[in-house]
Amino acid sequence: MDTENSGKGVETAERTEGAVPSEERALAEALARLQAEAQEKDKALAALTERARLAAAKYRQVALTAAPEVPEEMVQGETVEEIDAALARARKLVEEVRKRTAARAAESPRTPAGAPVRSAPDLSGLTAREKIAYGLARRE
Repeated sequence: MDTENSGKGVETAERTEGAVPSEERALAEALARLQAEAQEKDKALAALTERARLAAAKYRQVALTAAPEVPEEMVQGETVEEIDAALARARKLVEEVRKRTAARAAESPRTPAGAPVRSAPDLSGLTAREKIAYGLARRE
């Protein structure tokens, strides 16, 4: 009986050894396939990320066009959400500056800028002879 059992063990060992390389090949092929899929997905992700970045840049331009009072430098961001948040902060700041400017303008007295308007001399109090003399003097 010993010889029978030892013969079966050899057969099982041979089958197991023969199966290992084929399993390794199958695993290697599966690994290669999964790595190729991962590379394709990485490329697709990179393309989508670039498209999202370009879309956010276009959104920023549209938002700045719609809000010309906001300085461009104040609106930065890589995503639409970041741009929206920056735009909200910029609008709030612009509104605060407007309020402060209006308050200062209301506090200070209004003074005309520059010299007063020049007007022609009033000749109504002059006699006819004085008016003629004035006119002749201006001709020269």
